[in-house]
Amino acid sequence: MEERRQKSKRLSYTAKFKCEVIRYAEDKGNGKAAAIFGVDESNVRPWRKHKAAISGCEASRKKFTGPKKGRFPEIDGAVFTFFHERRKTGLFVSCDLLRKESIKKARSLNIPQSCFKAGKGWAIRFVRQMGLALRRRTTISQKLPKDFEQKL
Repeated sequence: MEERRQKSKRLSYTAKFKCEVIRYAEDKGNGKAAAIFGVDESNVRPWRKHKAAISGCEASRKKFTGPKKGRFPEIDGAVFTFFHERRKTGLFVSCDLLRKESIKKARSLNIPQSCFKAGKGWAIRFVRQMGLALRRRTTISQKLPKDFEQKL
C-alpha cells in the first residue's frame, strides 16, 4: 500500500519570526535555519530575497499583499463619486453601471481600450478595494392605511 502524505495546514508567520529566520539563515544557511525553526526551506529563500520589505514593516504583520489601489486612480475616483451620488438619491448601483461609467471616464481621459477594458473582474475588485456593497435599500412594499390603529 502506498503511504499518503497528509496535507499540512497552511501557516502564516509574523515579520518578527521571519527576521529571526533570515538572520540565522545568513549565518548558517537556508537548510539549517529551516530545520531549527521548523519551516520549509522553500519559505526561507523568498524571505531572504524580500528581507528589506520584511524588516521594514510592523513586527506583527503576517502577509504582504499587492497595492490597494488600481492602475488608473482618476477613473477610480470618478466612479467612486458616481457611486455615492447614485446612493444619495436612493438609486441602485450594479456592476454593469460601474463598468459603463468607468469606460465613459476612460474615453474622456483618452485611455485606449487596449489598456483599460473594465471587465466584470475589474468591477468586483473595485467594489472590494473601495469597501462598497452592491445591494438595494429595502423598502416597504405596501403602506398601511392611516386609520389602521382604529381598525385594530
